[in-house]
Amino acid sequence: MSTPRILGQKRSRSAVAREAYQSSPLTVVSPAPRAPSSTQLGTITRRGTSETMIMTAPRIPRAVALRMKMAGASYSHQDGLTLLTCTLGDAAQSIYEEYLRTFPEDESIDPVLTVFPVDHPATVLIPPPAQLGGILREARSILFHYHTLRSADFRNGVPALPPVLAVPPGNVRFQHAAMSGTQVLSRIQNPRDPLQYPLIASLPAGSYICTVKASWIGTHTDTHVFRA
Repeated sequence: MSTPRILGQKRSRSAVAREAYQSSPLTVVSPAPRAPSSTQLGTITRRGTSETMIMTAPRIPRAVALRMKMAGASYSHQDGLTLLTCTLGDAAQSIYEEYLRTFPEDESIDPVLTVFPVDHPATVLIPPPAQLGGILREARSILFHYHTLRSADFRNGVPALPPVLAVPPGNVRFQHAAMSGTQVLSRIQNPRDPLQYPLIASLPAGSYICTVKASWIGTHTDTHVFRA
């Protein structure tokens, strides 16, 4: 299955070639040092929408990828890059979540997460186009607010979310792999704060919100998120 097309975007051959080049696996000599919890890792370039971030998370094992495929995930492999596509809450995503939870919190296994929209069949509830930018801003803000959290932050329940960022970063490096799965995706699915995150909160149940890409070296997982 080919990479999903972004809503409203017509891609030329040069754009497709550039995307394939940018998605190629990176060679990392050693993991990047961990920054303080209040600092987002990576180099953010504010010129246009260009953002650069070095991936340090390892390739997802082939056995895990094949289990996800057998459970229903869309699977493709080309030029050294594996793409797995699933939906939050389905069997394939549960296998991915199980894999994320094998990493201890003190290990520097830091997948990079990105929020974007994709086309869906006409039978899927899609938000009005005028709300798309605001919905993505809310989802990207939730990613950013979660990227430094640990299991200890949930001992007394689900933590409150800070307000939506004016310009949230497009790429967010998570400092604990387990938090980059169901924990943050379920918060995008249900922000629990309709006053601070009104657009997502107002969507009818079953509405498509966004797709979250987790980038590992040589592997991308795309997870579709729908309103709870």
